[in-house]
Amino acid sequence: MIETYGVSRSEANLPFTVRNILRDIGGPLAGVIGQRHGPFLVTLLGSFLAALGITLCTFAPNITWICIL
Repeated sequence: MIETYGVSRSEANLPFTVRNILRDIGGPLAGVIGQRHGPFLVTLLGSFLAALGITLCTFAPNITWICIL
């Protein structure tokens, strides 16, 4: 990422920081959905959202878009 987008190490670390924060916030939500609708739905939704995010990130022109996607 550093070479591809021409950013510093701290800027390249930003998407991972955002991911960790969102994972920590989304954990309780996933727990509630899992208790109400079962683990299959949580796994299905999580897999779909992860695949969508990874696919969209391949088109990201800069680090900012990677953080948004």
